[in-house]
Amino acid sequence: MKRLFYFTGYRLSVLHWKGHALIGSSSFEPTDVGLEEFRSYLQQTENIPGKFLVDVIEEDFRNEVIPHVGARDRKAVVNRLLDRYYRSSQEYSYSEIIGQTKQGRKDDIVLLGAMTNPQLIRPWLTIIEECEVPLSGIWTLPIVSKNLLKTIKAGSDVVLLVSQQVNSNVRQTLFRDGKLISSRQSIINQDMKDISGIGELAAPEVSRTIDFLRAQNLVGANETINLHIIGSDEQLVSLEKHFKADEKQTVKIHRISDLHKKLGITGVGEKFSDGILACLSVRQGALRSHYGPEKAFHRYHNKLAAAALNAFSLLVIIVCVLMT
Repeated sequence: MKRLFYFTGYRLSVLHWKGHALIGSSSFEPTDVGLEEFRSYLQQTENIPGKFLVDVIEEDFRNEVIPHVGARDRKAVVNRLLDRYYRSSQEYSYSEIIGQTKQGRKDDIVLLGAMTNPQLIRPWLTIIEECEVPLSGIWTLPIVSKNLLKTIKAGSDVVLLVSQQVNSNVRQTLFRDGKLISSRQSIINQDMKDISGIGELAAPEVSRTIDFLRAQNLVGANETINLHIIGSDEQLVSLEKHFKADEKQTVKIHRISDLHKKLGITGVGEKFSDGILACLSVRQGALRSHYGPEKAFHRYHNKLAAAALNAFSLLVIIVCVLMT
C-alpha cells in the first residue's frame, strides 16, 4: 500500500493506493481543529512512507537562457537565478535544463519553478515530521502531469494541457517536446453542484493564457498550439461547444472515464482529473523531489538504507550457509 498527501491550496487529502486502486481517503481542513485531526490520524494509522503532491495557484514557472558551461558552473548560475527570483522560498524551488537555443552559441534553456508561498504547506509538513512519518518527497502537479502526455497521445510539438482538479480552478500547462515550459491556474466561478457549463467558463481563461504565451514568445505568433482538454462526461457537451479548432490551434477532448480505463485506475471519482494525476504521482519511481529541503526526507532515506542493509545481511547469511 502507498500513501499520498495531496494538497490543493486549501484542503489536504490523504489517499491510500494499492496498485492502481484507491482504497481509502481522508480530508482535513487548514484550521486548528483540522490540523489536530490530521495529527491524530497519523498517530492512529500505520506509519507507512508517503509522498506529498501540491497543486496550488502560488506557483511560478519561468524560462531563462544561461551559458552552456560545465555542471559545477551551471549549478552556480542556476542558484543565483533562484536566489534572485525566489529568495524567500528557495528551499521550495526547482530547476531543469529543458533544451538549447537554436541560434547563436547554443546556450542552455533552464526551467525555474517555485512555490512562492511555502507557508501554505509548512503546518502539514511540521505535523508529518513530528509524527515521524517517512516522507519521500514533495512533487508539483504540473511537472507530474507530463507523465500523462503519452497516454493522451500528445505529440512532440506544442501542447497545452487543460485540466480541472478542483471545482474553482482550471490548470493550463504548456509543454514543448514533452518538456514543461509554463503552467498556471485560473480561478473560475463555477457552481459546485453543476459543472456542466465548464466550457463557457474555461474558454476565456484558456484564450487569455494563449495570448500571454504568445506575447512572452513562449509560443510563436504563427505556431500551432495543440489543445488537450480533460473533462468528465457531464462536461463534454459544453467543452465541445466552446473549444473549436482553427488555423492556430487543434483541439482534442479526453473523457476522464476513458483515461481511467486506459490507465487501469479504479476507486476514483470521475468528476475531475485529480484522481488521474494523483495516481501518476504515486506510480512514478524514486525521482528527485521537486521541492523541499533534503533534511525533510532524511527519515525516508534512512529507512531505505536500513532495508538495504537488512537485505544485504540476509544475503550474506544465505551465502555463508551455502558455502558451509
